[in-house]
Amino acid sequence: MNDHYIAALRQHDETLPQRAGDLPANFVDELAKVWNTLDDEARDIAVSCIIRMRHTGAGRFLLQLATARGETQSLRAARSLITHTGCPDANSLLAAARNAEDSTVRAALYLAAGNQTAPTLLFADQVAGETNPRARAAGRDALARLGHIPALKEVFAAVRGASADQIPDIQDSLLYIRDKRLAKALISWLHVLDDVTRLGSDRTPDMARQCDFGVWIAHRLNAGVAVPVPRLDNYPPAVCAAAKTILEGLEDIGE
Repeated sequence: MNDHYIAALRQHDETLPQRAGDLPANFVDELAKVWNTLDDEARDIAVSCIIRMRHTGAGRFLLQLATARGETQSLRAARSLITHTGCPDANSLLAAARNAEDSTVRAALYLAAGNQTAPTLLFADQVAGETNPRARAAGRDALARLGHIPALKEVFAAVRGASADQIPDIQDSLLYIRDKRLAKALISWLHVLDDVTRLGSDRTPDMARQCDFGVWIAHRLNAGVAVPVPRLDNYPPAVCAAAKTILEGLEDIGE
């Protein structure tokens, strides 16, 4: 049976990922044996299959790919682990991150670890030694998601002092961490009219401002902020003022 699927990979059968639910559990083991004989297109299709196989064996194989030197699929494999239900435990992810040369792979592995039950003290030590700024920021976000108070405070300060060009990355961080206490830091955005990104298509002249993002992100964090339309928009001053009152009443991050 596995020979049939391996042959389909070699023939670049792009429908195979849609049939990932039909693949036997030991397909991953057989794939590992022939991996080095597959060309790049076959590997791309194979990873699409493995991502859809939601068991621990699939997760272990993705982690192996993530840290394999010279592997073209390493970053894709690492990023898929962030939401993969068969993702290995946090200790395995952190050990892999220590051996990963690519900083973007390390960043993805940190975010995956943040979705697991992780030993925050050891995790914090590893992140503190991270030399790449973006990977370190990912590790900080993962620690914050796990409730690590120093990391939460660091994120809070970064949000409060953010400029318009930092908003997209800050939004990603906050929606990953999903701690509504961080929404209190958005108060500093609610009076800032700097443009961030275009609303709608390139043909639309309206721009979303930093204050609009402050309202929208607070709403998405379930911080109690209501919006007049269920999307990012140019919100009137009254909406920003109401959001400020609500956010001021949120719980502070503790010690």
